Amino acid sequence: MKFLLQKRQKYILYSLLSLLLILWLFSRGGPNISFSYKVLITNLFCIVGAIFTQYPGINYKNAFPLVLLPLHLFIGTIFSLYFFPNLSVPFRVSALVFSSISLYLISLVNNVFIVVEDKEDTIPLYRVAITWAQILIVIIAIPFFAGVFKIPANFIMQDLVVGASSFLFALYLLWTLGFDREVVRIGAGESIMMGLMVAFFAFSSALAVSFIPAESFLRSLLCAGSLMFGLNYMVLHYKNRLNKSIIFEYVFLLAIFLLLVLIFKP
Repeated sequence: MKFLLQKRQKYILYSLLSLLLILWLFSRGGPNISFSYKVLITNLFCIVGAIFTQYPGINYKNAFPLVLLPLHLFIGTIFSLYFFPNLSVPFRVSALVFSSISLYLISLVNNVFIVVEDKEDTIPLYRVAITWAQILIVIIAIPFFAGVFKIPANFIMQDLVVGASSFLFALYLLWTLGFDREVVRIGAGESIMMGLMVAFFAFSSALAVSFIPAESFLRSLLCAGSLMFGLNYMVLHYKNRLNKSIIFEYVFLLAIFLLLVLIFKP
């Protein structure tokens, strides 16, 4: 219990320091350095902080998945502050606080997977952590995708970034599923194919609305919905719980997101 308390204290400190760092760098009175340097500083802090808070459970085998979600969260938060300057101050502060809480939850979820990996056996919190991992991925993806669509680049490049990130999210979730004894062992080749399937869903959704004048936030909702469909399809497939009704529900949800994109134009 004492060890767990110490871990939670580190997670809280990590979350608060990240909030203060982003506030300092991206406030009007912040340092007079380029946006690229600010992104570099925050990303380095994110990586070092994730390694420090998860030590000694983190190693060269699990370092990449453990850093993946915090890094996307940091970048998505920075994109929201930089590419949406018209947001009110209370909203921006609320978004930062929400990001800080999300970072704390990510740390807790990743710690559960570290414990499961170390024990080589599941624990009661493992099922909860799997569910929360899917929720956090979608929450992180929305501001990240919205920021990507604001980058002054060719739409193909934007859509490829959305697809690549979705591929990485799928690999992260497959890594977490690898600890479940009820799931058959997933090989590297099959993991890549599943990741590419999820990436295709997100990429095709982004590409489908690239020629339509639409708000970047609504486009990100559609892509995040496609990502959520791909991830849940993958999880339910490996747990033998997939059925037609679930697929129809997600298709209906994606149709609503697409309708919002078509109705609300900038």
